[in-house]
Amino acid sequence: MSLLSIILSISLCGTCHPDTNSVFQKSIHNTEGVHCVSCHGGNPNTLDEGKAHSQNFRKIPRNLIPQHCGSCHSNPLLMKPYGISADQLSLYLSSLHGKDFEKSPKKPVCTDCHGVHEIKKKDEPDSLTNPSNVAKTCGKCHGNSLQDYLSSYHYEAWKEKKNSPICVTCHDPHLPLKFMANDIDKLCGRCHSISRKSFMDGPHGKSFYDKGVPSCGDCHGYHSIKRSRSLEISGTCGKCHSKDSKEFKTAEKLSTMLLQTKAEIEKTEKILDDAEKIPIAVEDYRARIEEAKTFLMEALILTHSLSIERNEETLGKARLISKEIEREIHEKMRNLKWRRFGLFVFWFYIFLTIFIIIRYKRWLTKRRSKK
Repeated sequence: MSLLSIILSISLCGTCHPDTNSVFQKSIHNTEGVHCVSCHGGNPNTLDEGKAHSQNFRKIPRNLIPQHCGSCHSNPLLMKPYGISADQLSLYLSSLHGKDFEKSPKKPVCTDCHGVHEIKKKDEPDSLTNPSNVAKTCGKCHGNSLQDYLSSYHYEAWKEKKNSPICVTCHDPHLPLKFMANDIDKLCGRCHSISRKSFMDGPHGKSFYDKGVPSCGDCHGYHSIKRSRSLEISGTCGKCHSKDSKEFKTAEKLSTMLLQTKAEIEKTEKILDDAEKIPIAVEDYRARIEEAKTFLMEALILTHSLSIERNEETLGKARLISKEIEREIHEKMRNLKWRRFGLFVFWFYIFLTIFIIIRYKRWLTKRRSKK
């Protein structure tokens, strides 16, 4: 197509379709030279509707959208310069979305996720596929999952650091499939590899391999994952284990150990806050208390193994750091107290000496005046 034809395509089609043209001008397709006639055909060089909608002009019905988009996006020669995989259509057709679409055209197609005329690169802020917008895009169909995700720690972390899972982290956008129960550990293990290893080393891991339960989601949830600080005994472990069972008592013991260590660290932090107000330099101690917190988090991960011995070993390191800091701070406070007392005594004797000297001088002056 000549440059003149492209220019005419933009201006003349937009004369009758100004709203569509306004949106299309900002799209990646427009930027890359894919224009109205590329998808719709027709004659772009006339304002006569009959002539414009001739020459193989076509509306694209919903049931043909995947094949239509695939006519370019399945062409390796067209996709290779952009580094885009040319297998997206075949993946889609083999996915849950694609298979559902074969049964009902109301199911998701390309334009539901990418847009129609307003398609933009995913790194543009207002793109439907921008990581910050993905949850909202998926939520158009998956409303309940969206609400669960928006209440989760994953979303909380995403808002803060932009490096936490979003929908497409776990669910391939072009190949969404239902995960097999015995694959959940592999999925979560992509990010939580240490937790997965700890889980597999424990009794739950052995049961999971044999029976498929319990999986990560049975304890943590799926889309509504909350931040874990200690074991939620009654709400989590109690779902499978009665309160008088050996397993529940083990979980109770682990939870108590974690909470006691956390309380010890918080107590030490309060001591540091008080010491800083005196003031005593506490920067080095702040770094050491962060090390104690790291051991606490390591122990939280180790709870997946349900090993009291391994957790006690790690938590013991955290408590030892806290106690060492408390001892050193208290020693500094005592030394400071004695230094202040010594300083008080020193100045007391200085002022007493000055007072005595002044009194003595006055006495001498009076004595001399009498003579």
